[in-house]
Amino acid sequence: MYKELLFKLVSISSVNSTVGELEIAKFIYQYLLDIKKKYGADFEVFFQDINDDFRKNVIAVVKGRKEISNKAVVFLGHFDTVDVEDYGILKDFAFDPIKLKQEFRRIYPHLVQDNVEFGRGIFDMKGGIVVNLIVFEELIKNIDSWGGYAIFLFVCDEEGDSKGMLNAIKMLRKFKESDNLDFWFCLDTDYTVRKAVYVGSIGKVLIGLFVRGMETHVGQSLEGINSNYILNTILSKVDDSFDLIEKEGDEFTSPPVVMKMGSIREGYNVKTNLYSFAYINHLFFKKSLVDIMNDYKAIVEKSIKEIIDRRKEILKNFSLNFEVPDIKIYSLADFFNIYGKIEKFLECGSSDYRDCIFFSLRDWVDGLGINYPFVLIFFLPPFYPSVKTSESIKSKLIDYLGRIDEKIEIFDYFPYISDLSFLGRIEDVEFLKSNMLGWGRYFTLDVETINFVSMPCLDWGVLGFDAHKFTERLIVDYSLERLPKYILEFFMRVMD
Repeated sequence: MYKELLFKLVSISSVNSTVGELEIAKFIYQYLLDIKKKYGADFEVFFQDINDDFRKNVIAVVKGRKEISNKAVVFLGHFDTVDVEDYGILKDFAFDPIKLKQEFRRIYPHLVQDNVEFGRGIFDMKGGIVVNLIVFEELIKNIDSWGGYAIFLFVCDEEGDSKGMLNAIKMLRKFKESDNLDFWFCLDTDYTVRKAVYVGSIGKVLIGLFVRGMETHVGQSLEGINSNYILNTILSKVDDSFDLIEKEGDEFTSPPVVMKMGSIREGYNVKTNLYSFAYINHLFFKKSLVDIMNDYKAIVEKSIKEIIDRRKEILKNFSLNFEVPDIKIYSLADFFNIYGKIEKFLECGSSDYRDCIFFSLRDWVDGLGINYPFVLIFFLPPFYPSVKTSESIKSKLIDYLGRIDEKIEIFDYFPYISDLSFLGRIEDVEFLKSNMLGWGRYFTLDVETINFVSMPCLDWGVLGFDAHKFTERLIVDYSLERLPKYILEFFMRVMD
């Protein structure tokens, strides 16, 4: 039965930012209404609009009848997927698990098992959506056996800018205010590659670097300083940097990754580069934004010292009297304190609005009449806070897992970016705002609402392999048979 539901969900192409996201929301909404009719159940279902978007969230609120309680547990899942270009010649079968498995049996037989099913989104995370629908129906069937509230969020756009979750928290706020709810935890059923529960979720911040050099003719390069040279020296200490990996117990973040870099110049000429830029994906557990900024400042300081020392050595070896450039370092807040804030952002025509931010920054700096080299360090959108569960919920989870026959591990942090981030408290708010270029123009967070509805978070997801790859697949018996049972039992223990 539930495998059929899984295959139906996979068959609906819900690639991020396509109309399929709306179609699958309609299907889930109707599925919940059918459950309501089937059991004559009394619960609320909302088809939530997304601000300035055609997509929808589906939200259901169920109230147990055993006793009056304001305890609430939130179940979370996203129904959008990444695209299918990676499937190549199998692209036409990406949303048809039955035919796709036949093709895999023919082309990649070593990957085929009776208990494993293939398809785009089957692992990330339509399998998790099915788990939540199973749990939902079981709670309806047993509504007299528990008290409190169960809130189910089926959201869009997790693979994009998390518009679904950022709108869903507004509904959570309404529920909390109207019924004085006490949110005990949120349980996300997003994918896992091992039998595990994660009692927190990793955070992410984009680090922006904007470099101004000293322009000169390429035949007289020692009279100036190439912005690309400054930037490359910095970035050589960032990608795969051991020093920037955060470690908690046996868990550690992936190292930073330079996502984009380049120089800003118009056409071809024989001058050295004046402006260069980059942005860096940085993952974190507990570190504050202040500490992260200081880590990058230290790397920039070290890099500039190397550049200056190298330039001095060249000048000395060749008996040259050129001036050694003084390269300054600023955080965005410090730079704004000196020169005022940038007021205008360009419409640059790029599909990446961060490009527009860098082009706007170049034009603004030009207008300031600055004639010395510097490195500007700042944050760029988006920002995902890290989040942890409470020790109380973790203790209850440890106790429950110790009573079942299957070994399921506990880890502190879900190692992938997820919508759970927007259920954790955001600290360093003013520091974030004052050092993020584009806040309020390209990106904003309703920090007050996020902090109001913040709650402990868990990811207890389906099991499988290769999310975002054409070999994406789901292990069915654990994911659709045993996992829903465990989640239900844990829910009942917590709500009792």
